[in-house]
Amino acid sequence: MEAEESASSSFSIDEATIEDIQQAFQQNSLTCREVVNYYLDAINSDPKKTLSAVIEVNPNAVSEATKFDENLKLINPCKSGLEGIPILLKDNIATKDKLNTTAGSFALLGSVVPRDAGVVDRLRKAGAIILGKAGLSEWANFRGEGIPNGWSARGGTVKNPYNVEEDPGGSSTGSAVAVAANLVTVSLGTETNRSIIEPCSVNCVVGIKPTLGLTSRSGVIPLTHRQDTVGPIGRTVADAVTLLDVIVGYDPRDSVATKAAAQYIPPGGYKQFLNKDGLKGKKLGNLWSTFKNAGFDPHTSPVPGIYQKHIETMRQLGAIIIDDVEIANFFTIMDGDDEFLAMQYEFKVDLNAYLSKLVESPVRTLADVIAYNEKHPEQEMLETYNQNTFIKSEKTNMPSKDYTDALDSLKTLREEGFEKFMNDNNLDAMVAPGHLAAGVLANGGYPCIIVPGGFDEYDVPVGILFGGLKGSEPKLIEIAYAFEQATKFSSFYCKNVKDLGQKSSHLHTLLYSRPSDCRPPWFFFFWISLKAELKVAEFPSNEEISKLESFLLRWSSPKYKACYLCSFIYKRQQHSRCHKLKKEEMEKKVVLLQVLFFLCLFTVPIDAEGNWREKLNLGEEKTTQLHFFFHDIQSGKNPSAIKVAEGAASSISPTMFGTVMMADDPLTEGPEPTSKIVGHAQGLYGSAGQQELGLIMAMSFCFSEGEYNGSTLSLMGRNSAMHPVREMPIVGGTGMFQLARGVAVARTYWLNVTSGDAIVEYNVTAIHYESLHSHLVAKL
Repeated sequence: MEAEESASSSFSIDEATIEDIQQAFQQNSLTCREVVNYYLDAINSDPKKTLSAVIEVNPNAVSEATKFDENLKLINPCKSGLEGIPILLKDNIATKDKLNTTAGSFALLGSVVPRDAGVVDRLRKAGAIILGKAGLSEWANFRGEGIPNGWSARGGTVKNPYNVEEDPGGSSTGSAVAVAANLVTVSLGTETNRSIIEPCSVNCVVGIKPTLGLTSRSGVIPLTHRQDTVGPIGRTVADAVTLLDVIVGYDPRDSVATKAAAQYIPPGGYKQFLNKDGLKGKKLGNLWSTFKNAGFDPHTSPVPGIYQKHIETMRQLGAIIIDDVEIANFFTIMDGDDEFLAMQYEFKVDLNAYLSKLVESPVRTLADVIAYNEKHPEQEMLETYNQNTFIKSEKTNMPSKDYTDALDSLKTLREEGFEKFMNDNNLDAMVAPGHLAAGVLANGGYPCIIVPGGFDEYDVPVGILFGGLKGSEPKLIEIAYAFEQATKFSSFYCKNVKDLGQKSSHLHTLLYSRPSDCRPPWFFFFWISLKAELKVAEFPSNEEISKLESFLLRWSSPKYKACYLCSFIYKRQQHSRCHKLKKEEMEKKVVLLQVLFFLCLFTVPIDAEGNWREKLNLGEEKTTQLHFFFHDIQSGKNPSAIKVAEGAASSISPTMFGTVMMADDPLTEGPEPTSKIVGHAQGLYGSAGQQELGLIMAMSFCFSEGEYNGSTLSLMGRNSAMHPVREMPIVGGTGMFQLARGVAVARTYWLNVTSGDAIVEYNVTAIHYESLHSHLVAKL
């Protein structure tokens, strides 16, 4: 067991650009391992973890970073610009490593891809470190109607760091949020229609949607080959362009598109177009009249005023602005009826082709995915979020006159719309506020760049969009870079991230017991109706925004109070309580079932309560950080965790709801089973979630080595086991950890989905008093 050490470097990684990090590498003031650990700590930390931007981290990231540091002297400095730079990938971009590629769906969890995606192969050759997979709108927002941006069954809902109550954009939500919140340097997203541009706009980062085929789609879970593209996301135009330079190029596994687009790649790459004078002489078509007619109100929104100031700035920098121009059939294009129809046909064909090439997969066709969701409705939240788009797509068949008619209509719309607009006005680019106009560029595979431009009335960022004809990336980069350098909105750090979760709320709750179909011997399930406000409401809201998951037990002696262990889950945050009820109170609220065994938590006799703190001999308050690995082994002849109870329906529940395990799990210094044992985790955990695998844990970390020998820490809370990183509260301790409180951050290091065996990495921070008695005993 070892305490985490802070990085020795004084270099500030927060907001650092690729160039900053590369210079620090060359000056030996920073190591790649320090950068990777910094981002991993940021992903694990609270409050940033509440953004749910990262769905899974690469267990090999630290070892890859260490290898980079060891070989740094042998590497040509900054040959690609990405050497040693951590990057997150949207969870629909395949990696042939320990990471999953699932598009946010449990249907693909455990599937094995044949190889790295084309862009990932280029990243690895350039020396980038794959940090993990970013959250996204499940299936790139093509599963059904009305599903919120950034939601997926595997990853939950990604939040906007500037205002967690507002739309974070989609479908490359986590890719944009992670960059905005300093969880990574740069990331990759994918776009079919606004899926890079929208989340970048509302999260104050730079996104580039390249010309169709400029980047390979090989190994990317598809929507449609006609519009899908992979693009870079960064905090600055320079960072996004550095990433773009690495991922463009021909790929024989996406030969038609990448061969056609290869003609647009300039000799010498795209960084040469980072020109502060890039707006000078550029002719821009201003789409403000279209958006003004679309409903922007200058009296209620600051966007019109901000946008007009930016237009004036562009003029001052030498741009020629053509006002009062419109794209023909703009609103017909934006309605997207023909586009959506064509995509339904293409999605079925393209997805089936992708699934058929997987080495291992529980699903092989779109029909299989639909069936999986129907079989696991709680896991995939099918009652809340439908799969109507999937079903519509599955009903299509090729060839189809409807499909060819839709393609003909789309061809006419782009030729008489955007292309005519650009050519008739002899424009270098169009400019528009926000992300909506990117929808016009989707049909035709045209490129665009979004650059931070300000904030709306809800403190949500608004980007400025520049778009052009195929192959116009050099012009767009010049324009975007010059605009960024003049306005500097890209350097506006999201300070709200620092404050997330720090405000306290008054919660008024009403408890409603709802017996579930699965009734284990001493499990019970509650639904809670809450109103979470910063003031006490006169009447409680009936809006269901939380639930309580708990153990419930009793003792027969009337002298003792009964105890239930529970977690309140408020909008994916949790508050834990060990609550005491008198026997008669319990009988009024619930029907008690017999307890099969004693829990490791005990309550005190009623007559023993008093001013207990005065009786303690406490030392000074201190903070301790611990790092160890938790080995939960359910298989073999000598398991460390065994099943002791289950409900009647636990065996058929997708989340094993009602199953209870007793554990005596070894805690080790390292992840290897042969690593030195420093203690054991003893206690209970049970499945208390019906919609996802949510464990309620009541464990004691009993340490047996070093200065903490004989001391314990008590953990109690909800463990969202399928999430890559989760947080649980430390609620007590003994010995060296008296009156402990703190947090345990768990990260799955290894999991065998067949046996359930797992190795989990724990980083524990505890604030506590050191017992003077224990200190004296330890010295004897």
